[in-house]
Amino acid sequence: MREVILNKNGSLKCYDLPAEIYASDLDSSIKSFTPGEWTIFINKKKNERYLGFANPLAAQNSACAHVVGLANEQSPLEFVERLIERAWKKRDLISDYQQNARMIYGVADRLPGLIVDSFDNCVLAQINTAGLDVFRSNIKELLEKLSGKEVHLLDNPSYRAGEGLPTYSEELDLEELKIKENGLNLTLKAENLQKVGFYYDHRENRNKLTSYIKRMKSPPKKGLDLFCYVGAWGMNMSRAGVEQVTFVDQANFSSEISKNWEQNNLKGPYDFHHGDVFDFLKKKQIDGDKYDLIVSDPPAFCKSPKGAKKALQGYLKLHRACLKLLEDQSLFAVCSCTRYVDLDTLAQNAALAAKQEGKRLSMLDIGTQGFDHPSSSLKDNSNYLKYILFYVENL
Repeated sequence: MREVILNKNGSLKCYDLPAEIYASDLDSSIKSFTPGEWTIFINKKKNERYLGFANPLAAQNSACAHVVGLANEQSPLEFVERLIERAWKKRDLISDYQQNARMIYGVADRLPGLIVDSFDNCVLAQINTAGLDVFRSNIKELLEKLSGKEVHLLDNPSYRAGEGLPTYSEELDLEELKIKENGLNLTLKAENLQKVGFYYDHRENRNKLTSYIKRMKSPPKKGLDLFCYVGAWGMNMSRAGVEQVTFVDQANFSSEISKNWEQNNLKGPYDFHHGDVFDFLKKKQIDGDKYDLIVSDPPAFCKSPKGAKKALQGYLKLHRACLKLLEDQSLFAVCSCTRYVDLDTLAQNAALAAKQEGKRLSMLDIGTQGFDHPSSSLKDNSNYLKYILFYVENL
């Protein structure tokens, strides 16, 4: 393998692996390297040698290299396979996840750009960095061995374009995903897949909400699941004792909601509204409808720090619209997957919305992503998910 010299800044980054390396972190050029070429990165001052991969075709202002471990006698392929096996074992420790989980979580598992979700009937994977894409067939083979399931590689065109990678279109020979989570059986049509299929990240928060409702002397009567996808939040509400649930999403998940409700033997009435969430909330306000529990779990409102201010304006609008529909002494679950809005800022945003709507919020519970989405610290980019359960009272 060829060698690349790190400058002082690049060397400092490697004290905490994995490290994203930019052109400004190098004292030597990688222009002649092939995309994804595995390389030895050297800290000359301390004579330290690291293993990683470089990509001269990476998009401007993006990392041109990733340092993932210490250089040793292992080949890059052996190193990657060892990391995959270790990541898989980490999730397999959790008995009730039953391999229905995010089995590999990119940088958090020292495998930048590799996302792997396991379902009851298959495994879906994304490879978004050139250094791992060179082992594309090896990774698929190992995942099939570890899971005992069929593995599908789902290329994300926008992510791969940033690495100068081609997109291979694989026809999914799959009618639906079969998912097990918190004792629920869920299905999702393959044609309605988003990202890598299902949002496992809120699993523990859904479990926490269920636990809280079950401990209430009088569970909420009417629940609302906003941005519902296949209905995981609402199904958990019903199972916990909420009498009636309404699901809302701009995509048409009507058949999924119906099938999931029936196969989990849920008894109460439910309905699905296909349309824009903000339009739905506005109409319900006009109609005078009220709810005892609302879960708001929207997609990310921004993708960069520059968009954080506008994202907070969006959250304020959403939270105010929800609070207008909440009864006195009700529950409001506020969620965010926007990386650039932290937990405290989200709580302050909800409190401001409550003040503007003449309500008072009491924080009952907080949460982050499940055990299959680990992170190294609260400031780590891998730590992105927020959940806050509020008790809502009229002033």
